[in-house]
Amino acid sequence: MKSNYIFSKTVQLNNTLKLQCDDLYNRCCNNDNLKHSYCLEDEFDILPEAPRLYYVNSNEQLLGFLSVYIIDSNSVEISIFVHPDRRHEHIGQQLFNSFSKDYKTFNIEISVQPNNRIGIYFLQKNNFSYVSTELLMHVQLNTFKPPENSGSFELITDNSSEYYYIHEGLEIVYCRISKFNDDFIFISDVETLKEYRGKGYGYQFLQELLYNLSHLYTGALLHVSKENIPAYNLYRKLGFEIKDSSITYTLH
Repeated sequence: MKSNYIFSKTVQLNNTLKLQCDDLYNRCCNNDNLKHSYCLEDEFDILPEAPRLYYVNSNEQLLGFLSVYIIDSNSVEISIFVHPDRRHEHIGQQLFNSFSKDYKTFNIEISVQPNNRIGIYFLQKNNFSYVSTELLMHVQLNTFKPPENSGSFELITDNSSEYYYIHEGLEIVYCRISKFNDDFIFISDVETLKEYRGKGYGYQFLQELLYNLSHLYTGALLHVSKENIPAYNLYRKLGFEIKDSSITYTLH
């Protein structure tokens, strides 16, 4: 790295650093014509003494940064961005080398866009392994029709976010609903009891649930791994379409 570069790392992010990182992130997205994944942690409940940001300045200009999001005491997620005009100067590698010394016992996760060839090459060079392709899917709720008679299955909710399908007092399907914005909801944690899988109950549950929610919202979003074939096929059957995707790599 050039001698006039100033390398720094910090635990707490001030407003100036956040704005500089946001600006560099947007510059990279515009230059690459990609919507990169981005994590910049501002809560410090886990390992509050650990560095959250590694960055390089030159003449008071931010040239690159590596941000750390701590998932738990064993795993972290990182993002790396380098000014498009400085990518031939190995800034990203220097940032990663410094980060690796501090987090050498952690599992490291990073997500890149499928057509981010430079990012994928960097990860492969640093011995990251492919894990999965993560999909963001969406559907318009006005496509759902009134459900047919569900017989002995009952859709209930304990509160405004958790929904269950009940059969003979047993909760056979569960999911969590959160409000994404005024028009869209986000579906997560969909789970069917093992002995009820493959029998259409997940489809029946979500079809009835999304019809009921169509009176309040216009669309629904969810994340699913493309390698999770049963879940992916279920969402496609319900009419969900791929809105965005990213590739996840890990380094143990």
